[in-house]
Amino acid sequence: GGGAGGGGGGGGFDPVAAERAEEERAARLDRARREHEARRSAQDADYAEARRRAFFDAQENARRNRERVHNDLGRYDARGPGGGAGDDDGLDAVPIKRSDSVSDVRARARERREAERQAHEEELRKAAREAHKERLALEKRMRAMAAGGAAAPADAPAEDDADRERKVAEAEKERERRRDEAAREREEHEEALRRAARESYLERKALAAKRAERDRAQQEALRAEVARMESDARGGGGGGGG
Repeated sequence: GGGAGGGGGGGGFDPVAAERAEEERAARLDRARREHEARRSAQDADYAEARRRAFFDAQENARRNRERVHNDLGRYDARGPGGGAGDDDGLDAVPIKRSDSVSDVRARARERREAERQAHEEELRKAAREAHKERLALEKRMRAMAAGGAAAPADAPAEDDADRERKVAEAEKERERRRDEAAREREEHEEALRRAARESYLERKALAAKRAERDRAQQEALRAEVARMESDARGGGGGGGG
């Protein structure tokens, strides 16, 4: 019985089957590695395309806003005594108080543009850091698989993909919300800008009228003074003759 058992045990190892299993495992590993590479290059391409699209969208939005504000200011300035819209980027996004001068508003717009530029650069840096982290994690998984890991890590990227898709959908939703909010704020700011431009024009007009009135009064006073002096001189001459 023991001998038969021993014989059975000896017959359990099949070197040909073991070699075939090893080859299949190597082929599986190679296939998983190729799939990972393909998925990573596709993700890189998607990320680059999304960044390019976002950049051009932002440029186009900025150009449209600039044109609209420039046209608004140009219309009001053309009717006023002074003119020239000047450095108007982002004016439609700046809150305006009644006491503000045009230069105050433009200075505030400049500060806001600089802050937005810095925030945008920080977002790009953050996105680049995240992409780098993802790449490192993927390389680590690949090394673990190459070192003889099981098939389990090959399943992990599928979960990562689902997670990434969820994050992308959430980010898109958040972008939509921000876009709507920005559009609403822009409408309010544009209305405030138009109101300020109208008030500024009326104030300039009133000031010009006041100045003209004052000049007229001074001229009349001067004429009256000259007439009085001439009258006095004539009166004095008459007195001397008498």
